[in-house]
Amino acid sequence: MIPENAHLPKRTRERKKTASLLPLGLTYEEAVRNSIVIDKSLLIRDLLFSQTKITLFTRPRRFGKSLNLDMIRCFFESGHPERNDLFHGKAISAYPDITSRHQGKYPVIALPFLGMDSPFEDIVRKVGLLVYESYKENKKNLTLDNDDKDFFASLGRGDSKVGDVEISLRRLISCFVTPPIVLIDEYDSPMQFSYLNGEYDKTVSFFRNFLGLSLKDNPKYFFAVLTGVSRMAKESVFSGFNSAKINGVGSLEYASYFGFTEEETKSLFRQLRALDHFDEAKEYYDGYRFGMEKVFNPWSVANYVNNRYRADYYWANTSNNAIIQSILENRDPATIDFLTRLMAGETLYGLPTQEEHSYKDLETNADAIWPILLSSGYLSIDESAGLFVPNKEARHCFEEQILSYVQKGGHISQNALVQSLETADIDGIERILDAFIKTSVSNLLSYKEDFYHGLLLGMLAYVGDRYEVRSEYEVGNGRSDIILLPKSKGPQIIIEVKRLVDADHSKLELEANNAIKQIIHQGYLQSGYDGILYGIAFCKKTFVVKSEIRTK
Repeated sequence: MIPENAHLPKRTRERKKTASLLPLGLTYEEAVRNSIVIDKSLLIRDLLFSQTKITLFTRPRRFGKSLNLDMIRCFFESGHPERNDLFHGKAISAYPDITSRHQGKYPVIALPFLGMDSPFEDIVRKVGLLVYESYKENKKNLTLDNDDKDFFASLGRGDSKVGDVEISLRRLISCFVTPPIVLIDEYDSPMQFSYLNGEYDKTVSFFRNFLGLSLKDNPKYFFAVLTGVSRMAKESVFSGFNSAKINGVGSLEYASYFGFTEEETKSLFRQLRALDHFDEAKEYYDGYRFGMEKVFNPWSVANYVNNRYRADYYWANTSNNAIIQSILENRDPATIDFLTRLMAGETLYGLPTQEEHSYKDLETNADAIWPILLSSGYLSIDESAGLFVPNKEARHCFEEQILSYVQKGGHISQNALVQSLETADIDGIERILDAFIKTSVSNLLSYKEDFYHGLLLGMLAYVGDRYEVRSEYEVGNGRSDIILLPKSKGPQIIIEVKRLVDADHSKLELEANNAIKQIIHQGYLQSGYDGILYGIAFCKKTFVVKSEIRTK
């Protein structure tokens, strides 16, 4: 009830600092003790209730996989009484039978595979060292003879043979008095690098043996949880694992445990008294769908909060898109069309969305890119299996890291294209289109009009600072193919695309002129604006460009 015009005394005491930041790069224990943690502890309950021996979670990078694995470790791992309070007040504490029977009762083997971007021999050595480190941490839980000690000492020196490293995890498991829990983070990271490095077959063979010998039909461990970005099929390291449960972005179970649900995010902003920032966070970081659950990108939300609600593209530099770029090097015109339509805001139906894939098929199967873009977080999927770019941040990443890579192959000078369109420079437009189409369109196939529409959209994807690009825009008496609306001064640029099966030049000229007549007749040029109208008629690699300038 202080009057608005009251003279308030100056603050003489520092404001008390509170743990209002979200965890980034912290262990679970550090996060609980020093920051706000979104409670995902019921993941522990569901893993126990599932009674599944091996569970693999595949989600995009930075969606909480590592933190969840560390939460599991902190809950189950024995010998750490200082962690007893970490789960007080968490949802799992409502299950006293679980906490009394399982909390702090098991040894844990934790193997993080992220960062193994090395030649095959170094990967094998690093895996051996990880097993050795777990051996050292768990010595008090092991029964060892002299042969065991010599075996693990060799791992620590890094001079073990490939076959010895392949059996090292199984041998370590067999030495435990109490069956351990096995946690493997980013299991697929070494395979991705090896694929790019030309050592894929022997790397897959090594990990198939390493994981298969250790986890398949082995009663001596309690359960295993693995995480990764993608699920590999056919030659997968999981071939023959009948007991393994694969949980991906489309799975209904565990859907709310990775990423922040809308309810969790809104509750967080309410707790921080920052609900006025929720809509901006939703625009930038929402839109992902795991199972039936819609989720926010947790890494980006945490950075957004920690940076005083400054919207930015925090996720942009956290994911390795080398695999995607290797596919784009062998792109076909239809893929370019789909990519540009996604960039333009379309939801595409009928594309393959199965999450498993074979790296061996990447170079020969054009459709391999869609499951990878989905599992990597560049795309999301709706309830009807339609693929779309989920939010403003993902759109930026898609534009910068994927579409730009496609366009580099076409040697596009986008500024030159826009300048040519603005000045009705037909010769310039034709030179740029010709350079791109020669490298992007196959003469062996006849593509639909939508394909050429998509190519032009892709070439105009980065003019957002000068124009608003609209595709299939409802205006006048119909829908225009492409309209560039100036954000300040300048003419509207309207492009109508036609496609013919006959490459006869006179027919292409006639159809290009008909496209301009359609723009005028349908009223695509908004009243009160100057406009430059373009009709472009295509037949495979042949095309004709016509233009007409209209003044208000």
